[in-house]
Amino acid sequence: MLVFLISSVAFGATCVMDSDCTTDQYCDEGACILFDGFVDACPPGETKIEGKCYEIEYECLSDLDCGLGEACSLDVCITDVNADSDNDGVPDVEDNCADVADATQVDLDRDGVGDSCDDDDDNDGVDDTADLCPRDADADQSDNDGDHIGDTCDDDDDGDGRADSDDNCPLDSNSDQADADADGLGDACDLCPYDAAPAHVDTDSDGIGNICDPDDDGDCVLDIDDNCPSMPNDDQSDINGDGRGDACDLGELDETLAVCELLDAIDSLDDEALTGCCDGSAGDPGVCEEATCLTTVCDTDPYCCDVEWDDICAEHALNAPEDCACSPLDFDYSDITYP
Repeated sequence: MLVFLISSVAFGATCVMDSDCTTDQYCDEGACILFDGFVDACPPGETKIEGKCYEIEYECLSDLDCGLGEACSLDVCITDVNADSDNDGVPDVEDNCADVADATQVDLDRDGVGDSCDDDDDNDGVDDTADLCPRDADADQSDNDGDHIGDTCDDDDDGDGRADSDDNCPLDSNSDQADADADGLGDACDLCPYDAAPAHVDTDSDGIGNICDPDDDGDCVLDIDDNCPSMPNDDQSDINGDGRGDACDLGELDETLAVCELLDAIDSLDDEALTGCCDGSAGDPGVCEEATCLTTVCDTDPYCCDVEWDDICAEHALNAPEDCACSPLDFDYSDITYP
C-alpha cells in the first residue's frame, strides 16, 4: 500500500491504539501521528508496534465500562477513590450505602449496611416494612394491645393510656389503676386483689393466687382438709397414716421405714404383682389394664403393644399422668416383706 506524506508527529502525544488519537491521527509505536491521505494504519482494535499490527485486549474504553467506584484509565478499570455515585459527600469506597444518599452513615445494627439501604435495620430477621419495631430487635413481634406497635418499643403495652413505667398492670388495661389491697399491683392483674402479698404464686394456674385460693392444687379437696395442699391428690391416699398424703410424702410406710428400704421392698415383688399396672414393667405386650393409658402409650410406641411392655413403656406411662394413674403406691402391699 502506498503511503502518502506524513505531516508531523503530535507533540508529546502517547497512545496504545488508534482510537486513543484524534480522527486525523493514527497510533505508531506509542505516538499519535498526523497523516494525509491513506496510511498503513491498523484496523480498529489493533495497534502498530515496530511496523506490525497487534490485537489489543482492553478492559474499557470509558468510565461507563467500569463498575461502581471505578474509572477507565489507559483502557483499564481502576478504583476511583474520589467517586461518589450517590453524591452524598461520602466516597463510594467508604460509603455504607453507595447507591443511596446517606450522608450520616447511620448503621443501627452495625452490619456494614447503612440504615438507608438496609432492609432490616435492627437485624432481628423481620423486614423493616413488616417489623412492629423496626429500630428495636423484636423477633417475636409481640403486640399485647394490638396497636401495631410491638411491645418492645411500645411505651403503653396495654393501651390504657398509662405509660408502662407508671402502670401497676402494664400488660392489663386498667386506666383507673385500682389497687384494693395497696400492694402495688393493680386489681386487673393481681391474683389476690384483696390480699396483699409479696409474691403471687398460683400452683394450679386457675388465676387465683395461693394466698386467697381455698384449693391451691385444684384437686377439689379444700386446703384445710387436703393432706397434700400443694400437690393434686383427690384420693387423699396415705398408706402410712402419717397425715401426709402419698403424693407429697417421701414414701415412708411408717416413720422408721426409709425410702431406700421401700424401693428394695417393691423390687422384691414378682412380675405377676405388677400385672395390669401401666407404669410397671410386666413383660407381656399390652398388659396395661387402663384402656386410655394403653392407647396413649402404644400410639407413642407401638412396640409396647406388639412386642413387650418394658421399662421404656412404663416410663411412657409415667410421663402421661393424666391417662395413667397407676403408680407403685397403688400396688397390693400385702405381698411385700418389709425389711
